[in-house]
Amino acid sequence: MVYFNSGLTVNGSYSQTIIEMKQFPFHYYSIFIVALISLASCNNKITKETDQHGNTVIKEWYNKSQVKSIKTILSEGVNDYIYIMYDKDGRLLDSARYINDTLEGMRKFYEEKTTLLHTENYHHGLLNGTHKAIYSSGVTGFEGYRKNNLMVGEWKFHFVNGHPITYEYYDSTGVMKYFRKYDDNGNVLKVDGLGLIQVKSDPSKLESTQTLFGFVEAAVPPGCTTKFTIEKNNEEQASEKYLEMKLEKPKTDWEIIFAEPGQKKLKFKITITDNKTGKEEESVSEQTIMVNPIKE
Repeated sequence: MVYFNSGLTVNGSYSQTIIEMKQFPFHYYSIFIVALISLASCNNKITKETDQHGNTVIKEWYNKSQVKSIKTILSEGVNDYIYIMYDKDGRLLDSARYINDTLEGMRKFYEEKTTLLHTENYHHGLLNGTHKAIYSSGVTGFEGYRKNNLMVGEWKFHFVNGHPITYEYYDSTGVMKYFRKYDDNGNVLKVDGLGLIQVKSDPSKLESTQTLFGFVEAAVPPGCTTKFTIEKNNEEQASEKYLEMKLEKPKTDWEIIFAEPGQKKLKFKITITDNKTGKEEESVSEQTIMVNPIKE
Protein backbone atom coordinates (compact mmCIF):
# COMPACT_ATOMS: atom_id res chain seq x y z
CA MET A 1 0.00 0.00 0.00
CA VAL A 2 1.32 3.46 -0.97
CA TYR A 3 0.37 6.56 0.98
CA PHE A 4 0.08 10.06 -0.45
CA ASN A 5 0.73 13.15 1.69
CA SER A 6 -0.51 16.54 0.55
CA GLY A 7 1.50 18.81 2.85
CA LEU A 8 0.86 17.74 6.42
CA THR A 9 2.04 20.43 8.86
CA VAL A 10 3.05 19.75 12.42
CA ASN A 11 3.36 22.74 14.79
CA GLY A 12 2.66 25.14 11.95
CA SER A 13 5.07 24.06 9.19
CA TYR A 14 7.86 21.63 8.28
CA SER A 15 10.51 24.32 8.70
CA GLN A 16 9.45 25.08 12.29
CA THR A 17 9.49 21.36 13.07
CA ILE A 18 13.08 20.98 11.79
CA ILE A 19 14.26 23.92 13.87
CA GLU A 20 12.69 22.52 17.00
CA MET A 21 14.24 19.08 16.37
CA LYS A 22 17.76 20.55 16.58
CA GLN A 23 17.17 21.23 20.25
CA PHE A 24 16.73 17.48 21.00
CA PRO A 25 19.67 15.26 21.96
CA PHE A 26 20.76 13.00 19.11
CA HIS A 27 19.44 9.78 20.66
CA TYR A 28 15.91 11.27 20.66
CA TYR A 29 16.15 12.26 17.00
CA SER A 30 15.29 8.86 15.49
CA ILE A 31 12.39 8.39 17.93
CA PHE A 32 10.96 11.75 16.88
CA ILE A 33 11.21 10.87 13.19
CA VAL A 34 9.33 7.58 13.73
CA ALA A 35 6.62 9.39 15.65
CA LEU A 36 6.32 12.04 12.93
CA ILE A 37 5.94 9.40 10.20
CA SER A 38 3.32 7.56 12.24
CA LEU A 39 1.37 10.77 12.79
CA ALA A 40 1.47 11.56 9.08
CA SER A 41 0.27 8.06 8.20
CA CYS A 42 -2.68 8.35 10.58
CA ASN A 43 -3.77 11.64 9.04
CA ASN A 44 -3.39 10.63 5.40
CA LYS A 45 -6.71 10.64 3.54
CA ILE A 46 -5.80 8.96 0.22
CA THR A 47 -4.27 5.53 -0.35
CA LYS A 48 -3.37 3.62 -3.50
CA GLU A 49 -3.12 -0.15 -3.91
CA THR A 50 -3.49 -2.97 -6.44
CA ASP A 51 -6.32 -5.51 -6.17
CA GLN A 52 -6.14 -9.25 -6.95
CA HIS A 53 -6.99 -8.59 -10.62
CA GLY A 54 -4.15 -6.13 -11.07
CA ASN A 55 -6.42 -3.06 -11.09
CA THR A 56 -5.32 0.16 -9.44
CA VAL A 57 -7.54 1.05 -6.48
CA ILE A 58 -7.55 4.56 -5.03
CA LYS A 59 -9.27 5.09 -1.69
CA GLU A 60 -10.19 8.27 0.12
CA TRP A 61 -10.75 8.02 3.89
CA TYR A 62 -12.77 9.86 6.52
CA ASN A 63 -10.45 8.35 9.13
CA LYS A 64 -8.29 5.26 9.64
CA SER A 65 -11.25 2.86 9.71
CA GLN A 66 -13.93 4.46 7.51
CA VAL A 67 -13.47 4.78 3.76
CA LYS A 68 -15.09 7.71 1.93
CA SER A 69 -14.69 6.65 -1.70
CA ILE A 70 -13.15 3.86 -3.77
CA LYS A 71 -12.09 4.27 -7.39
CA THR A 72 -11.12 1.06 -9.18
CA ILE A 73 -9.43 1.74 -12.51
CA LEU A 74 -10.27 -1.04 -14.97
CA SER A 75 -8.59 0.49 -18.02
CA GLU A 76 -6.73 3.77 -18.22
CA GLY A 77 -6.82 3.73 -22.02
CA VAL A 78 -10.58 4.36 -22.22
CA ASN A 79 -10.89 5.88 -18.74
CA ASP A 80 -12.88 2.87 -17.55
CA TYR A 81 -13.44 2.80 -13.80
CA ILE A 82 -15.86 1.97 -10.97
CA TYR A 83 -16.50 4.71 -8.42
CA ILE A 84 -18.14 4.08 -5.02
CA MET A 85 -18.94 6.64 -2.31
CA TYR A 86 -19.98 6.13 1.34
CA ASP A 87 -21.15 8.45 4.11
CA LYS A 88 -19.40 8.61 7.48
CA ASP A 89 -21.60 5.79 8.82
CA GLY A 90 -20.57 3.44 6.02
CA ARG A 91 -23.84 3.72 4.11
CA LEU A 92 -23.62 3.56 0.33
CA LEU A 93 -24.16 6.95 -1.32
CA ASP A 94 -23.31 6.17 -4.94
CA SER A 95 -21.88 3.28 -6.95
CA ALA A 96 -21.41 3.33 -10.71
CA ARG A 97 -19.18 2.38 -13.61
CA TYR A 98 -17.92 4.95 -16.09
CA ILE A 99 -16.38 4.48 -19.54
CA ASN A 100 -14.91 7.67 -20.95
CA ASP A 101 -16.63 9.42 -18.03
CA THR A 102 -20.02 8.15 -19.27
CA LEU A 103 -22.28 5.96 -17.13
CA GLU A 104 -22.40 2.32 -18.20
CA GLY A 105 -24.15 -0.62 -16.54
CA MET A 106 -25.77 -0.63 -13.11
CA ARG A 107 -25.77 2.39 -10.84
CA LYS A 108 -26.92 2.49 -7.21
CA PHE A 109 -27.32 5.66 -5.19
CA TYR A 110 -28.96 6.78 -1.96
CA GLU A 111 -31.38 9.71 -1.86
CA GLU A 112 -31.24 11.17 1.65
CA LYS A 113 -34.42 13.27 1.36
CA THR A 114 -36.66 10.31 0.53
CA THR A 115 -34.44 7.58 2.10
CA LEU A 116 -34.71 5.70 -1.20
CA LEU A 117 -31.94 3.50 -2.55
CA HIS A 118 -32.12 3.75 -6.34
CA THR A 119 -30.99 1.10 -8.81
CA GLU A 120 -30.61 2.21 -12.43
CA ASN A 121 -29.15 0.69 -15.59
CA TYR A 122 -27.28 2.62 -18.27
CA HIS A 123 -26.02 2.03 -21.79
CA HIS A 124 -23.85 4.70 -23.39
CA GLY A 125 -24.97 7.18 -20.73
CA LEU A 126 -28.70 6.63 -21.28
CA LEU A 127 -31.09 4.90 -18.89
CA ASN A 128 -31.91 1.47 -20.31
CA GLY A 129 -33.39 -1.42 -18.35
CA THR A 130 -35.01 -1.77 -14.95
CA HIS A 131 -35.29 1.30 -12.73
CA LYS A 132 -36.16 0.70 -9.10
CA ALA A 133 -36.02 2.41 -5.71
CA ILE A 134 -36.36 0.86 -2.25
CA TYR A 135 -37.15 2.53 1.08
CA SER A 136 -34.82 1.87 4.04
CA SER A 137 -37.52 -0.50 5.38
CA GLY A 138 -37.11 -2.72 2.32
CA VAL A 139 -40.45 -1.68 0.76
CA THR A 140 -40.30 -0.89 -2.97
CA GLY A 141 -40.82 2.83 -3.57
CA PHE A 142 -41.20 2.49 -7.31
CA GLU A 143 -40.22 0.20 -10.16
CA GLY A 144 -40.42 0.33 -13.91
CA TYR A 145 -38.44 0.08 -17.14
CA ARG A 146 -36.47 2.62 -19.17
CA LYS A 147 -35.59 2.71 -22.84
CA ASN A 148 -33.18 5.44 -23.93
CA ASN A 149 -34.21 7.48 -20.85
CA LEU A 150 -37.93 7.08 -21.63
CA MET A 151 -40.36 5.43 -19.22
CA VAL A 152 -41.95 2.46 -21.02
CA GLY A 153 -44.37 -0.26 -19.95
CA GLU A 154 -45.88 -0.35 -16.48
CA TRP A 155 -44.61 1.74 -13.56
CA LYS A 156 -45.72 1.20 -9.96
CA PHE A 157 -45.25 3.78 -7.20
CA HIS A 158 -45.81 2.96 -3.51
CA PHE A 159 -46.21 4.65 -0.14
CA VAL A 160 -43.71 3.77 2.61
CA ASN A 161 -46.20 1.15 3.91
CA GLY A 162 -46.25 -0.56 0.50
CA HIS A 163 -49.72 0.61 -0.55
CA PRO A 164 -49.96 1.85 -4.15
CA ILE A 165 -49.73 5.57 -4.94
CA THR A 166 -50.06 5.41 -8.73
CA TYR A 167 -50.06 2.82 -11.48
CA GLU A 168 -48.85 4.19 -14.82
CA TYR A 169 -48.49 2.60 -18.23
CA TYR A 170 -46.39 4.02 -21.08
CA ASP A 171 -46.15 2.90 -24.68
CA SER A 172 -42.86 2.24 -26.51
CA THR A 173 -42.44 5.95 -27.29
CA GLY A 174 -42.75 7.06 -23.66
CA VAL A 175 -46.34 8.36 -23.96
CA MET A 176 -48.53 7.66 -20.93
CA LYS A 177 -51.54 5.58 -21.99
CA TYR A 178 -53.08 4.71 -18.62
CA PHE A 179 -53.00 6.32 -15.15
CA ARG A 180 -54.56 5.22 -11.86
CA LYS A 181 -54.11 7.06 -8.55
CA TYR A 182 -54.86 5.71 -5.06
CA ASP A 183 -55.16 7.06 -1.52
CA ASP A 184 -53.29 5.42 1.36
CA ASN A 185 -56.22 3.04 1.95
CA GLY A 186 -56.22 1.71 -1.60
CA ASN A 187 -59.27 3.69 -2.75
CA VAL A 188 -59.09 4.99 -6.31
CA LEU A 189 -58.90 8.77 -6.62
CA LYS A 190 -58.43 9.16 -10.36
CA VAL A 191 -58.36 7.08 -13.56
CA ASP A 192 -57.26 8.32 -16.95
CA GLY A 193 -56.67 6.54 -20.26
CA LEU A 194 -57.64 3.14 -21.68
CA GLY A 195 -56.55 -0.22 -20.33
CA LEU A 196 -56.07 -1.79 -23.77
CA ILE A 197 -52.65 -0.64 -24.96
CA GLN A 198 -52.47 -2.75 -28.13
CA VAL A 199 -53.51 -6.10 -29.56
CA LYS A 200 -51.85 -7.79 -32.50
CA SER A 201 -52.66 -10.93 -34.47
CA ASP A 202 -50.67 -13.10 -36.87
CA PRO A 203 -52.86 -14.65 -39.61
CA SER A 204 -49.93 -16.42 -41.31
CA LYS A 205 -51.01 -19.90 -40.11
CA LEU A 206 -54.74 -19.56 -40.80
CA GLU A 207 -54.58 -21.42 -44.11
CA SER A 208 -52.88 -24.47 -42.65
CA THR A 209 -54.43 -24.69 -39.18
CA GLN A 210 -57.32 -22.18 -39.03
CA THR A 211 -55.61 -20.94 -35.88
CA LEU A 212 -55.06 -17.26 -35.19
CA PHE A 213 -52.10 -16.36 -32.95
CA GLY A 214 -51.49 -13.02 -31.32
CA PHE A 215 -50.61 -11.07 -28.20
CA VAL A 216 -52.30 -8.42 -26.10
CA GLU A 217 -50.73 -5.58 -24.12
CA ALA A 218 -52.87 -4.08 -21.37
CA ALA A 219 -52.77 -2.34 -18.01
CA VAL A 220 -52.90 -4.66 -14.99
CA PRO A 221 -53.26 -2.23 -12.06
CA PRO A 222 -53.09 -3.38 -8.40
CA GLY A 223 -56.37 -3.93 -6.60
CA CYS A 224 -58.07 -4.85 -9.87
CA THR A 225 -58.87 -7.82 -12.08
CA THR A 226 -57.97 -7.38 -15.75
CA LYS A 227 -59.82 -9.62 -18.20
CA PHE A 228 -59.22 -10.06 -21.94
CA THR A 229 -61.94 -11.37 -24.26
CA ILE A 230 -62.21 -12.00 -27.99
CA GLU A 231 -65.80 -11.99 -29.25
CA LYS A 232 -67.58 -12.46 -32.55
CA ASN A 233 -68.56 -8.96 -33.57
CA ASN A 234 -72.05 -9.44 -34.98
CA GLU A 235 -74.70 -6.87 -34.10
CA GLU A 236 -77.54 -9.05 -35.43
CA GLN A 237 -76.76 -12.05 -33.21
CA ALA A 238 -75.94 -12.66 -29.58
CA SER A 239 -72.31 -12.21 -28.66
CA GLU A 240 -70.15 -15.31 -29.09
CA LYS A 241 -66.88 -15.54 -27.18
CA TYR A 242 -63.88 -17.11 -28.83
CA LEU A 243 -61.63 -16.51 -25.82
CA GLU A 244 -61.79 -15.20 -22.27
CA MET A 245 -58.76 -15.00 -19.97
CA LYS A 246 -57.59 -13.21 -16.84
CA LEU A 247 -54.35 -11.31 -17.37
CA GLU A 248 -51.62 -11.70 -14.76
CA LYS A 249 -49.04 -9.61 -16.62
CA PRO A 250 -49.20 -6.73 -19.15
CA LYS A 251 -48.07 -8.71 -22.21
CA THR A 252 -49.72 -12.06 -22.91
CA ASP A 253 -49.81 -14.40 -25.92
CA TRP A 254 -53.11 -15.89 -27.08
CA GLU A 255 -54.56 -18.15 -29.79
CA ILE A 256 -58.00 -19.09 -31.07
CA ILE A 257 -59.09 -21.89 -33.41
CA PHE A 258 -61.95 -21.36 -35.87
CA ALA A 259 -64.29 -24.25 -36.55
CA GLU A 260 -65.37 -22.94 -39.95
CA PRO A 261 -63.82 -20.81 -42.68
CA GLY A 262 -65.12 -17.41 -43.73
CA GLN A 263 -64.90 -13.77 -42.83
CA LYS A 264 -64.53 -13.13 -39.10
CA LYS A 265 -65.27 -9.83 -37.43
CA LEU A 266 -63.48 -9.83 -34.10
CA LYS A 267 -63.93 -7.61 -31.07
CA PHE A 268 -61.00 -7.48 -28.63
CA LYS A 269 -61.96 -6.19 -25.21
CA ILE A 270 -60.13 -5.37 -21.98
CA THR A 271 -62.22 -5.12 -18.82
CA ILE A 272 -60.61 -3.75 -15.64
CA THR A 273 -62.71 -4.38 -12.53
CA ASP A 274 -62.02 -2.64 -9.20
CA ASN A 275 -61.94 -5.43 -6.61
CA LYS A 276 -63.29 -3.11 -3.89
CA THR A 277 -66.16 -1.37 -5.64
CA GLY A 278 -66.87 -3.67 -8.59
CA LYS A 279 -66.65 -0.71 -10.96
CA GLU A 280 -65.62 -1.67 -14.49
CA GLU A 281 -63.65 0.05 -17.23
CA GLU A 282 -63.80 -1.23 -20.78
CA SER A 283 -61.70 -0.57 -23.87
CA VAL A 284 -62.27 -2.20 -27.24
CA SER A 285 -60.48 -2.79 -30.53
CA GLU A 286 -61.91 -4.44 -33.68
CA GLN A 287 -60.44 -6.40 -36.55
CA THR A 288 -61.75 -8.30 -39.57
CA ILE A 289 -59.91 -11.36 -40.92
CA MET A 290 -60.56 -14.01 -43.55
CA VAL A 291 -60.27 -17.66 -42.61
CA ASN A 292 -59.82 -19.81 -45.72
CA PRO A 293 -60.53 -23.56 -45.92
CA ILE A 294 -57.59 -25.73 -44.97
CA LYS A 295 -55.72 -26.78 -48.09
CA GLU A 296 -55.60 -30.52 -48.71
